[in-house]
Amino acid sequence: ILYRLVKEQPLKGISGEEARIKFSKLVAESLSYISFLKVTEPISEMSWYKDVAISKAFSEDYSKLFDLTLRAINLADNKEVNDEEAIRKLGEGWVAEETLAIAIYAVARHIDNFEDALIAAVNHDGDSDSTGAVAGNIIGAIVGYDATPNKFKKNLEPNDVILAIAAD
Repeated sequence: ILYRLVKEQPLKGISGEEARIKFSKLVAESLSYISFLKVTEPISEMSWYKDVAISKAFSEDYSKLFDLTLRAINLADNKEVNDEEAIRKLGEGWVAEETLAIAIYAVARHIDNFEDALIAAVNHDGDSDSTGAVAGNIIGAIVGYDATPNKFKKNLEPNDVILAIAAD
């Protein structure tokens, strides 16, 4: 998701519903892409998974990731559900698939507002620092550094290191 947002910039110059639709499509395509990847260098305890598709080797986890992510996209489109209620339906972010789903929900729902996306991602009773970090990476990849509000960059430490890594 991040790679495509940064390299292809599919949301550049668009906003609102069109941006939400394109973002949702990009997320769904990324999930489909994962299903074809194979485990090439498994850790020793999992050597029996070598050359097996991730979606098969980790079918339960992949299924949960897929279901939660699609639920996040659908909830982001449902204006009758507020952020707190929607995030509760996705989990608390204590496991990776919930963290990603919450972040995707927050970005999709608030794709035109960097700050609102972050607020939605962290205002819950779960692992809010993780969900906020993932949402921040996604919305940051969408808007870029220059369009990120200054108050989020002002006291960023170590700013020079972060900018060098981002440039790389």
